[in-house]
Amino acid sequence: MKYLGVILTDDNKNTEHISKYKRSALKAFNKVKKFSLLSNEVYPNKKEHLYNTFIRSILYYGLENPYLSKRERLTLKRIEGNLVKFMIGVPTRCKTTNLLCALKIKRLDALKCDFYLRIRKIIYTNELIDEVKQLENSLPNEMSHTTFFTN
Repeated sequence: MKYLGVILTDDNKNTEHISKYKRSALKAFNKVKKFSLLSNEVYPNKKEHLYNTFIRSILYYGLENPYLSKRERLTLKRIEGNLVKFMIGVPTRCKTTNLLCALKIKRLDALKCDFYLRIRKIIYTNELIDEVKQLENSLPNEMSHTTFFTN
């Protein structure tokens, strides 16, 4: 099944999607760089806005809802940290956490939580999620019931 360009598979592997959008984010970064928008004359808050608007939206496209493994989250975190460091002009050896906090850039986990809270406010989506949860809760009972009668 495909959702927002992400192929949702049974094994929850998103490495192909991440590498594809990493290349796209690097292209967007180079376009921003080409227009001299990353020079020292540009304020860091403007660079943060450019990052959130043009680069991060490409990097995280379609990744709000699928499950990401720890390795995939670390890969995205590393890519994001390096891109922000390049934009600000900080060496890549510096810590990323404080830099992201100073620029008020939300972490991926916070984005996923915001997405979940946003879709829970939609009545139809909220009802659908509740129905799926009820089905998940009743599934083990049905499975034990069928195994009891088949044996």
